[in-house]
Amino acid sequence: MLRTMKLGALSVAMLAATAGPIDASPMQAFDFSFTGPIHNGYGDYLGQGTVTGEVVLDFTGYGTGAATNVYIDSLPPGFTSLGALPYDLLATVNPDVIYNTFTITPQGISYDFQAYTNLYFRSPYQPTFWFDIDNEPTGNGGYAADDLPPPLDNYYGNRLLATDTATLGPVPEPATLTLLGTGFLAFGFGCWRKRQAA
Repeated sequence: MLRTMKLGALSVAMLAATAGPIDASPMQAFDFSFTGPIHNGYGDYLGQGTVTGEVVLDFTGYGTGAATNVYIDSLPPGFTSLGALPYDLLATVNPDVIYNTFTITPQGISYDFQAYTNLYFRSPYQPTFWFDIDNEPTGNGGYAADDLPPPLDNYYGNRLLATDTATLGPVPEPATLTLLGTGFLAFGFGCWRKRQAA
């Protein structure tokens, strides 16, 4: 019996170690990505690029609300104004949030988020990252732009990625229930073997 208890305790410990901390906050998250052509301020084509990240909402289930976090996870080469990634646009010291609306229904999700890290006319001039993701009929789709400070603001230092299509989908949840079930199965198997041996 003691061996069975040890096996059960080991299974629970392994589950706790692999499952990580439990997030009890009432929020839901979505991954986003969009791919499109990159141009500088003169319209010169610089190649294709992809922007990826994650949106964390302030509600669960169906409804309408706002994002509490918008993480930029990856940017094409040449987009440098954000610095180290991932970067939370809503954690910026002075974010300029123009739109921040997300609606989830049984039919799907509609979203419109637009923000800048700094407005270009602030003094002293700061590098600015412009970002938009939406699926509105007249919206931009996906839009990311770098506006660099002087002397790089002669358009050659700018980068713009714009596309009509952007995807937003649920973040896959960890297989916590599978791990829990495995732990219980191991515990039950240990009990069964003990009874068979007796």
